[in-house]
Amino acid sequence: MRKFKNLPLTARILILISIILAACLILAVGIYLYLGSLITSRTYKPDLVIPAPDGQQELVICEFSCLGGAGAEIYIREPGQDKWYNSWMKQQIGNVGTDDYYETFTNGTYEVL
Repeated sequence: MRKFKNLPLTARILILISIILAACLILAVGIYLYLGSLITSRTYKPDLVIPAPDGQQELVICEFSCLGGAGAEIYIREPGQDKWYNSWMKQQIGNVGTDDYYETFTNGTYEVL
């Protein structure tokens, strides 16, 4: 503390300004990372399993909502597999995204052809 008081006034002001700028930078980076995680975070709904028309496979819909819209990841797998058993055997076949928060699969407004 004694060394700080012995410095010229301009040096003390520059040190204080640099400390304040460093604190503002750390705060800005923290806010940026927090807001970025809010935008990219997804809230998943329970999986929806739809039997395919041929009966040989079934579709698994992993629908989610997030800041900026909603969407779904669509997988295909053999019938009878639950979420954890052989989950590595399901194959992703598509993605769906909307920007109006409308959840197509949860609301039942879809058609399997």
